[in-house]
Amino acid sequence: MDISSAQRINRLAGELKRHGFARTSSDGLEQAERIFIDAELPKEDNGAAPQRPSNDDDLYRRFQALLAQQNQRLASGMQQLQVTIDSMKQEIAGLKGELAQAKSQLRSASTAQPNEPAPSPTAEPQQTLKTEEKPKEEQRPYSQRVGNWKSEDVSIEKMFYYGKK
Repeated sequence: MDISSAQRINRLAGELKRHGFARTSSDGLEQAERIFIDAELPKEDNGAAPQRPSNDDDLYRRFQALLAQQNQRLASGMQQLQVTIDSMKQEIAGLKGELAQAKSQLRSASTAQPNEPAPSPTAEPQQTLKTEEKPKEEQRPYSQRVGNWKSEDVSIEKMFYYGKK
């Protein structure tokens, strides 16, 4: 076996593995070797055209079997995808039904709400606004960027260097 045939066998083994005809590299190598050994044409010394090997039909059958196996894998994958899509469609239909129910409940609640008397504006809402503002000032939300720091907590001189001090 010369270098060029070894390279062809390795390339074919890689192609067989990439397209799913071989599960491992060693399986691909074995299949590639069988293909090249079977495909070698016998050399004749009289200069006549070489005859085709008698196992052309065998190679064709192997190829057809591998092709059928690959098609079967693809068909089963497509079937699984179709089942998944159908289940997702059913879930979406169910969610649409729940959304429609929620919308109808919201509409019925909004039509029932205007019938109730509205509270008259008095001094109480103003007091509630004042009490709402105080907790916001006292409780500052935590921020990853800023944290719970206030500008009074950190001196600007500690952050920047202005030269000799």
